[in-house]
Parts: sequence; C-alpha cells; structure tokens
Amino acid sequence: SRGYKVLEASHGPDALTLLEEHDEIALLITDLVLPLMSGEKVREQALRIRPKLPVLIVTGFRHSVPHKDDITGYLGKPFAIQELLQAVEQLLTRRPPDPKTSV
Repeated sequence: SRGYKVLEASHGPDALTLLEEHDEIALLITDLVLPLMSGEKVREQALRIRPKLPVLIVTGFRHSVPHKDDITGYLGKPFAIQELLQAVEQLLTRRPPDPKTSV
C-alpha cells in the first residue's frame, strides 16, 4: 500500500540470489535468526555484492545487536506495521533512527 515492491526469499542464500538478479533492490530486510545462514551473515554477504545497500535487521534479541552504522538498522520484535514502515523509510532516506523504533 506504500508503493514498495517486495521480493520474498525463504532463506539467506535465496535472498542473496535475488540481490544478484535484481539491481533495483533498494533495501534488504532480514531477521537476525534464519535457517541456513544468520541474518548478520546475510548482511555481510549482501554488502559484498552491494556495499552501500541499506539493511534492516529484525530481531527479538535486543540485547545482542552486533553493531550500528549508517546503512544498517535494527527493529525489535514485536513491532507495529507503522514502526516497520518508519524504519524502512529512515534507511531509504538515511535519516537518523528514532530511538523509539530502533533497538
């Protein structure tokens, strides 16, 4: 409803394949805990493919956020759809994160 085109992957390696096949991907959203490959590993591999790609990592483990930088955002579970949209828009426009919605 916000005009974003969403591509879905069932696990990390599939997400990396989609990233290689679709130059138009502007943001990667991943969970921290995934089958086959951690979200942090997906982020690391994705940034090798596209070094400036913004990445949003969703996690239920607020105490274990690995790091923060200008292209990585974290969103703690549970969250409302509005919080997800705000985090996406912040990363896409490179605005500083709102402490209420960021881990």
